Amino acid sequence: RSSDLPLLWKQSDEHNMLRCAILTTLLHLVKGLVEDSHSLYPFLLPVIQLSTDVSQPPHVYLLEDGLVLWLVTLENSQCLTPELLRIFQNMSALLELGSENLKNCFQIINAYIFLASPDFLHTYASILCQSFCTILRDRKST
Repeated sequence: RSSDLPLLWKQSDEHNMLRCAILTTLLHLVKGLVEDSHSLYPFLLPVIQLSTDVSQPPHVYLLEDGLVLWLVTLENSQCLTPELLRIFQNMSALLELGSENLKNCFQIINAYIFLASPDFLHTYASILCQSFCTILRDRKST
């Protein structure tokens, strides 16, 4: 049952591989529920927040699955909630990593723009421009 996932997540605090399995389960739930997945947001969004926060140690294990879950959540959202918008605060640090997850990051940015470009760009346009300039500068110097 999906109602057991929050308790399982809490109890698996020291077991990141189990948490990866929970992320995968959430991914399938969001895909299955489509726009009704917003009912999972009270649990889902903090999980995405933690999984994609590079200042948190578990991100080493959870980042890749967390990014995919984040993207699928956006793709199945009908509107941009303040909580979904707030998670984007993690993106700047993710872009600085410039790792193999860069493609997923760009897909997430794209999803935000398609979902609610005025609100999103009003809040994050300058941060995105700075991040993109840094990425281009880094690519140019390599």
